[in-house]
Amino acid sequence: MLHHISVSSALLDFLEENRILILNSELTKDSSIQIGETISFSKNVELFPYTTFQYGGATLFDMGVYSYSRSCLGGDSGRSNLQNVKIGRYCSIADNVRIFQADHDLQKFSTSTYLYAMPSFRREGYIVKQRTKERSKSIKLSRMSQNTSPPVIIGNDVWIGSHVALRPGIEIGDGACIATGSVVTKNVPPYAVVGGVPAKVIKYRFDKQIVDELLDIKWWNYDFLDFDLSANDRIEVFIEKIKHQIENGRLSHWLPGPITSKHLLEFI
Repeated sequence: MLHHISVSSALLDFLEENRILILNSELTKDSSIQIGETISFSKNVELFPYTTFQYGGATLFDMGVYSYSRSCLGGDSGRSNLQNVKIGRYCSIADNVRIFQADHDLQKFSTSTYLYAMPSFRREGYIVKQRTKERSKSIKLSRMSQNTSPPVIIGNDVWIGSHVALRPGIEIGDGACIATGSVVTKNVPPYAVVGGVPAKVIKYRFDKQIVDELLDIKWWNYDFLDFDLSANDRIEVFIEKIKHQIENGRLSHWLPGPITSKHLLEFI
């Protein structure tokens, strides 16, 4: 289920203290969520510090440290009571990224959503309700399964370009990149660069040996501010430096605690 709470000054202070921002891309006046507006979140949501959600989105969703989304993802409270995306650490989500709604059943005599039992606040539900009153007749409608829209799982260090569409239930591997305008209908392998309609693998960011080493060290489990290196180091140099720090006990996993629905509901 989704919870809905009104934004108070105390809640804004709490989010700020935990370095969770809900704003447009620029820190300007009136660019962030305002007192009196509403936010929604799943009962199982886990928010982490140093993340940024797009202002204008009603729903918060799982997102790891140092990630941001310029798209309003998360479950649409008017259509779903489930969180529909989970994002890892160090991810960059551009604007106008969308997740498909539930699939239409191709095996029934019609793909129309009028054949599904819909609540009356949905347009299909309202129209069917009015029509059955006019005809004094109805048929048994199909039930929408909550499992028809499983969440999209986005790994760590993933970059998704603008105007991308994602099929529910897919998994996007660590280090993957998705080109602008792509329609992603299948799982994306780690460190793959995909694009097109439907999206296909164009290339991989690095050769297999490098990819395997990156997946082994899982550098995203650490705070990059603890790295003894330059952001401009070649990938081979980066790997050797990180491995050296880990082997010498000079890097520890960064495990900030999540903000859950229990914390947020204290501000009702």
